[in-house]
Amino acid sequence: PLLLFSSTQDHVVSPADSDFVVATYGGPVEQVKLERSYHVATQDFDKQLIFDGAVNFAFAVAKVNSMSHLHVWASIPSPSTGTLNL
Repeated sequence: PLLLFSSTQDHVVSPADSDFVVATYGGPVEQVKLERSYHVATQDFDKQLIFDGAVNFAFAVAKVNSMSHLHVWASIPSPSTGTLNL
């Protein structure tokens, strides 16, 4: 599985490149288009969306259904709040 975050306003990498990846990837793809961020989206307005989406995606892929597994993520602070937001 692939989770692909791409900025619609990236001036370094063409947004068409992410569409190409989606079209040619050989497995399931979830694409999230970032409307409020530029090239370094993890440090821009959508950083919390990326963080939350990546953590949720990892849990879904790993099929973790128990809150007892949260201790694994406890050391990963949220970019904006410093805490884990699930």
